[in-house]
Amino acid sequence: MYALTQLPAERLMPALPPTMQSVLKTLLVADEPLGRATIIKRADISTASYDRNIDELAALGIVEPTGNGGHRKWQAWLVPWWSSLSEHKQPRTADDERPIARAARWDDVCYGIATELDLDPDYELFAGPADREAVFTTLPALDRWRSVILAHCDVDTDATATLENATHRNTHTGTQDPVAAVEIGSPSDDVAT
Repeated sequence: MYALTQLPAERLMPALPPTMQSVLKTLLVADEPLGRATIIKRADISTASYDRNIDELAALGIVEPTGNGGHRKWQAWLVPWWSSLSEHKQPRTADDERPIARAARWDDVCYGIATELDLDPDYELFAGPADREAVFTTLPALDRWRSVILAHCDVDTDATATLENATHRNTHTGTQDPVAAVEIGSPSDDVAT
């Protein structure tokens, strides 16, 4: 965990906006769940930035709420609960057992995340064998999470982000730029030592 505290926030998940990176790092290095005010102060972000980003991180299962009502606190995880690398069948902080098993396929994970983010995904996009490019093109809000989703699902190894093929869309220029960092969750055998 010490190494994580030394890593700049922008290296954790380079494709994310800076405020989301700050929230994620703040929660990952915390010793205990943090509430809204503490996250805002430690991450040095505005209330509006917090409100804009926390639900998206939660939809991905990267952060999970604890507590209830207006006193909710948050925890972050390097491996989302739905990951094929995780032993969890439901969110770690869930109070009740989920009646169904976690999604195992990348397209099921994407559909669940899109639903959580209120993207109103067209079910037909996911019916039958889903086309990876069509899903991420049709639902651009998921595209910045592509490498995280694919790295944590059982998919072909050529589809996961590696140091050789990792890119992110530069929102200012619209170009695909190489990523100079490893996404959390990228398969370790793809990284040169």
